[in-house]
Amino acid sequence: MNPTRSVVCLLLLVCLYAAFDALMERLIPLPFTAYPTKGIASFYTEQMTSTGAAFKNDALTCALRRKDYGTRYNVCSVQSGKCVAVVHNDWGPRWYLFLRGRIIDLSPAAFRQIGDLDQGLIEVRIEKIPK
Repeated sequence: MNPTRSVVCLLLLVCLYAAFDALMERLIPLPFTAYPTKGIASFYTEQMTSTGAAFKNDALTCALRRKDYGTRYNVCSVQSGKCVAVVHNDWGPRWYLFLRGRIIDLSPAAFRQIGDLDQGLIEVRIEKIPK
C-alpha cells in the first residue's frame, strides 16, 4: 500500500470514528427518571460549558446526560454521607464512560466537598431538588 493511500485510509477511519462518537453522544440518554438514583461521579474541567457559559472550577456545578440546564441536584457520597447542592450547566459524562456507570461529572469545587480529588471517582446518590 502506498503512503498516500495509507493517509487517506487513516483520515477516513478518524472521520468515521468522529461521526460514530457524535452519534453515540446523542443516542445514549440518561436512563433514570426516578430520584434518588445511584452511580459513579467524577470531576471535570473544561473551557466552556454546553450552555455557552465559561467553566468555573470554583462553582458548584455538574454535567449530566440531560438537557434540563439550571436544575439543582443534591449529590451525596455513598461512602462518606457528605452532600453538595449543584446546578446542572453542562452535558456529560461521555457516552463510553456513562456506559461504565458514570452518571455525573462534578466541578472540582463540588467534588472536593464530598470526596478527595485524588480519588477521581466516587459512588454517589443523586436527588433532584424541587423548585
